[in-house]
Amino acid sequence: TESIVLLDNGCLCCTVRSDLIGAIKEILKRADVQAANVQAVGGVAPGDEQPPLDGILIETTGLADPGPVCKTFYSDEELALRTRMDGVLTVVDARHFLTQLRRERSDG
Repeated sequence: TESIVLLDNGCLCCTVRSDLIGAIKEILKRADVQAANVQAVGGVAPGDEQPPLDGILIETTGLADPGPVCKTFYSDEELALRTRMDGVLTVVDARHFLTQLRRERSDG
């Protein structure tokens, strides 16, 4: 089943966010509970295994710099152990792309 966790209290693009870390940990906890429930009822037949969690997609809006969002996965020990960054997909505004690419960036 799909689940959506919404963080609606600010921009994700500037800093490593404790609410993002908390949301990811909650997603991992739900997957652990689901896996434990499957095991408790006798598991599944061989070949029918499907992980309770096959991915986490983080969508940002606006002109978000993905760097701080990516750092979130490495800044927390549990997330660093239990998750991996598979990729970053960026959609750019063709009209303003070069201007944005050349702009000054923060160290965050």
